[in-house]
Amino acid sequence: MTPVESYKRDLEQGGFQYDPAQEKVVHYAQSLYVSLLQRNEPTVSLWQRWWHKPTTIRGLYIWGGVGRGKTWIMDKLHHTLPMQKKCRIHFHQFMQNIHIQLRDLTHQANPLEQVAENIIKQADVLFLDEFHVNDIADAMLCVGLFKALYARGMTLITTSNIKISELYQEGLQRDQFMPVIHLLEKFTTEIELKAGADFRFRDAKEQNKEQKKGQNKEQKDEEVHEAVIKTLVESFNIKAEDYGQSIPINNRSIQTRAKNNSLIWFDFSEICSSPRSTADYLVLANQYQQVIVSDVPQFTENNDSEALRFIHLVDALYDNRVQLKVTTQQQFNDLYHGRLFEFRFERTVSRLTEMHSDTYLDELPGKNLFEENKKKQQKVKEFNNNQQSKTDNRNTKKLNQD
Repeated sequence: MTPVESYKRDLEQGGFQYDPAQEKVVHYAQSLYVSLLQRNEPTVSLWQRWWHKPTTIRGLYIWGGVGRGKTWIMDKLHHTLPMQKKCRIHFHQFMQNIHIQLRDLTHQANPLEQVAENIIKQADVLFLDEFHVNDIADAMLCVGLFKALYARGMTLITTSNIKISELYQEGLQRDQFMPVIHLLEKFTTEIELKAGADFRFRDAKEQNKEQKKGQNKEQKDEEVHEAVIKTLVESFNIKAEDYGQSIPINNRSIQTRAKNNSLIWFDFSEICSSPRSTADYLVLANQYQQVIVSDVPQFTENNDSEALRFIHLVDALYDNRVQLKVTTQQQFNDLYHGRLFEFRFERTVSRLTEMHSDTYLDELPGKNLFEENKKKQQKVKEFNNNQQSKTDNRNTKKLNQD
């Protein structure tokens, strides 16, 4: 199946709406699909392949607003491409892997060359989701790394919320990052997935069930908060022995509110107020199926560092298809009141809304314990009510006989 065929199938099956801007990008993906297949055809001998310089096929740089379907289209190309040497990974996780490899190659003369060689041996078609550089260490690494990868014939397909020329725009020593921009402009076709409906918002409920409880103005905030917490505890079947545990993450201890084999619960202050890295959040995403973060505050310019950590946390959980429940006294679209991350937080709001929707939960096979446990709790409640009703009937009958 090709990207176009997969796209048409989704439209025919329902649940997807036709969008001309999306269709245009799908056809770009189709053209790249054909080019990559042609490159892999055995038309030349192994001897010729050995001596000829690797041919770099121009990739795709898909950018646009949040929730427009960029990742969905990129994944269509990844899933339909019938070759083994391909890799799909979130940009933050990709860079974290690079840092880890470099630590193991500290005594090597040109470690980035070796890292690039390792990558190409595993995949010469690289899919990177959410290309966004905001760290000077990552920015400087990208320069040497992408030079080495493109020299080895890498094809890059990536998504981003911003155009190539605006990458790392406010970053330190941006002039030294410019070679990356030039490489992307040379080796990728830049396509804007133009503004339209945010399909994540369209598919999601207007608000998750916990937030709807907070819309009752007659209730006090504290009462609403307690009701939400009670719902979470019951629905996730959290037991007394699950509370108050600490866990090590990357050699640092972190206090949880509760945890068990599949679920971990943090207060926001513990997971985002103290220094945490993307690597910490990726560990959580890989180890737990459900994550709860309670008491998320409203963000202003005074706590931008916390807002950025929260952005990274949501990204890591979303990209690894983890179930997330958040408690906050704010609507999601009213969480951020700063300026520095205003654009980036739009994506976070979109993702939070989707992650709290039934559509997202239904796509997590074996992970939606929230709804499963709620159903179990309801069945237990109904059973107990039935038993109580039978007992009451027997007592009434006995009294009448007496």
